[in-house]
Amino acid sequence: MERILTTKVIMHRAKSDKLSSITKLLLSTLDLTDISAIRQLPNLEIVTLSLNRVSTLRDFSFCPRITELYLRSNRIADISEVKYLVPLKRLRVLWLCGNPCADTPNYRLTVIRTLPSLVKLDDKEVTAKEREEAKKLNTDFEVDGLRKDVEEEKESVRRVADGENRNENVVSAVLLLLKELDGKSLEIVRRDIDRKLGKS
Repeated sequence: MERILTTKVIMHRAKSDKLSSITKLLLSTLDLTDISAIRQLPNLEIVTLSLNRVSTLRDFSFCPRITELYLRSNRIADISEVKYLVPLKRLRVLWLCGNPCADTPNYRLTVIRTLPSLVKLDDKEVTAKEREEAKKLNTDFEVDGLRKDVEEEKESVRRVADGENRNENVVSAVLLLLKELDGKSLEIVRRDIDRKLGKS
């Protein structure tokens, strides 16, 4: 059964009522399978999602400010999934041990080659020798198409967020106006609301 991460859970765990203000998120051992809500957190910097059932890294490509990403013991099977972390230019620490992809031959070198900004992979610092060896690997993943996809989806997320903000502004304006109305006017408004909701 799918366990979907919701924005409500995110705000509760982060103790924040605004998604854009969240920079740190601790979501280990929640049995999560769908974490796409993370795409709505543009300022996220530190993420802990160890011991869940996450199977793709794609959602993190929408969070370019991430510096530390902990995904120990999930279900990332394909080593090429690391291509989704290429847009994360600030990423310094990544934990993928305990995922099936970590059993791939040349796992460490492949990740280091794909993500040269890393200083620590799993429980070990990235060494200068590893960086040199990684350069010799022929494991470049296709990222050009990915960048286009990410930009298109970011624009889609932005449009949704803009729509939500407009709705919030309209509701605030209506509530302010209601304070100015007398009883008779409020009754007219109530009848109109009931009609729109199909209750009359």
